[in-house]
Amino acid sequence: MIRTEVICVWEIGKFINLIGAASFMCDRTLSIVQMINRLTSQGVIKMLVQSMSSILGKTITLSVLPLSLAMVMANTAHAATVSYIAGNADNFNTSDGLENSTPSAALEQWADQNYAYGASTLFDRSVNDYDDYFVHTFSDLHSNLSNPIVFGELEISLRATNSSMSYNDAINLRFTNPDGTLTPGWGRHIGQGDSTEGLLPTTWSNSQSHTFTFNLANLPLAPGQNPTASNLLPTLNQKGFLDVVVEDDTSIDYIKLTVSDVPEPLTILGSATALGFGALLKRQQSRKQNKS
Repeated sequence: MIRTEVICVWEIGKFINLIGAASFMCDRTLSIVQMINRLTSQGVIKMLVQSMSSILGKTITLSVLPLSLAMVMANTAHAATVSYIAGNADNFNTSDGLENSTPSAALEQWADQNYAYGASTLFDRSVNDYDDYFVHTFSDLHSNLSNPIVFGELEISLRATNSSMSYNDAINLRFTNPDGTLTPGWGRHIGQGDSTEGLLPTTWSNSQSHTFTFNLANLPLAPGQNPTASNLLPTLNQKGFLDVVVEDDTSIDYIKLTVSDVPEPLTILGSATALGFGALLKRQQSRKQNKS
């Protein structure tokens, strides 16, 4: 009986964690306690225990539940979501001065060496201020996380300057190594009119503004773009930082990077998955009883 209950504890714990991981991309607002309450109130865990009793041919009681949940709590104890904000979300307000970005030394040196006008480290630039590569580095991303990053989201607010050349500006997410070499990342033109398709359906010009939100595991690709560029999470975990580069006739209001490690919440989708799994096991139990 002890061995059977150990199996049940392990399987229930794995099941709950699996649901949390599968549903994490849909809703990150539920805590582990809320997840457990939802599972319990909907009878999912009881159904799972009963189904396992049938499969194992043993009577399993809900006394295994505290151990299973303890296992889940232990696995998610260090789960965290951290947001880093560069610049102020003030709609390009300059009354409080221009905020500074903080590029790594390698990124700033790269911009200075590869662009005639050098790097810009200022947010909220005027629409009449052009020809600077804006650069910023989100560094030490693992410092507040205990586990690998499984979710990353970048929000960036932009405004075109009055330059006639803003139409070909681009957003680049990259990794500038300390020796100045670049590890492949992702980039797209903001608007239409250049050699590759832009993110917006219109030309980027004349003080036009837009706020983009990017899932770093599923970045939008232009036709013909390397598919591996769509997911930056493996490189983000390897490097522990992210460089943001915006060309060069475009002003930036703010940038917000959100990263999460071990997923812990359970969503409505996760609940539906759990119910489906329990129903499947229950049908198996019924078939077994009919055969006997």
